[in-house]
Amino acid sequence: MLRFAFFKNFKSGPKILFWGGREDISELSKVLREHSAAEREFNLNEDGRFLSADGSQIILENGNRTMGMQRESNADSRFKWVLDPEGMEEIAEKLDELNRAGAGHQYLEGWRAGEIPVMVSIGEYPEDLVP
Repeated sequence: MLRFAFFKNFKSGPKILFWGGREDISELSKVLREHSAAEREFNLNEDGRFLSADGSQIILENGNRTMGMQRESNADSRFKWVLDPEGMEEIAEKLDELNRAGAGHQYLEGWRAGEIPVMVSIGEYPEDLVP
């Protein structure tokens, strides 16, 4: 199961962290590829392959343009991850590369203004890590 959480100060600033094993990372890659052609939102919290370690909710949205991970207005723990199909494929490829490495971490997002950085990790953090 791929865990995720929002950390207010993780590695010098706010981050959304996904962590787990290689199979877990593969599932996120599959979800991104599956939803790159979908017209609907995907709630990670409603899928048994993902677990919020802090109660955060992440909605993956297929958008016309990539806006990255955004906090929903007036909601401390609700996030919308808006990616266009090309952005979903680029991130899926980064996940595949990390998976081939077998351990480590990769930043997926976080270079646009107002965006919350997203980091994924294999084998670096315990399952019971909490913000």
